[in-house]
Amino acid sequence: DIFDQVTSSSVEIQPGYTIDRFTNGDYGRARGVNLSMERAQTHYSLSLNYELSFAYGKASAAREAMESRVQGVPVNREEHPLNWDQTHSVNAFWSLYFDRGDHPQLFGLKLPDDWLLSLSTSYGSGTPYTPSIYSEHVDNAAKIDHNSKRRPWTETTNLKYEKYFRLGKRGRHQFTAGLEIRNIFNKRNVRSIYEATGTTHQETHASDPDYVIYYPQKTVYDMNPRMLGPGRNMLVTFGYKF
Repeated sequence: DIFDQVTSSSVEIQPGYTIDRFTNGDYGRARGVNLSMERAQTHYSLSLNYELSFAYGKASAAREAMESRVQGVPVNREEHPLNWDQTHSVNAFWSLYFDRGDHPQLFGLKLPDDWLLSLSTSYGSGTPYTPSIYSEHVDNAAKIDHNSKRRPWTETTNLKYEKYFRLGKRGRHQFTAGLEIRNIFNKRNVRSIYEATGTTHQETHASDPDYVIYYPQKTVYDMNPRMLGPGRNMLVTFGYKF
């Protein structure tokens, strides 16, 4: 539990004139459990990590209470998921490696030596956000629970291969050639969303009166590629070590 987090409060310095000032008054708590497994042998290693966690509090930022007052929304006094709360997280890593002089066999075929093959994957459940009155079909933002919706889950899997070429008996000079495929399954992970619609491609909800003013002309502008993570891409590498 974390007490006395920085928040802001409204102070009347003279009749009819108030200011916001930072004070120590917020509270947050985090709970979690981490399970991990590791195994290593002569030519391969494997690791798996799972984390279950909760991060709740009264505010995710020191300015949150002030922004609520400016927007005319009642300052939240209840605990809710914080912006970075991620309930489930899974990370896995597998590698296969053969040193100089080690030639693996595959279906009776002798394969090259001195190389590394690795596969890594990560999964995360979605982080929370606060929906709008239009997507929730209510007439007052005070009726919406803070951070009551979740962004989509994310997943990234990468594959990497490196082949080493050593010169000299001691191998002091080493050349490396590699290929890395990032995001093998080409999943376009959501980085950010428009909270008014809960999407990555439309900022203003169709029920918003401003919708008829800006759309459809604004549609292309809203389709910001930065809202999504990169798709599948490949990286060819060369290196020299001495």
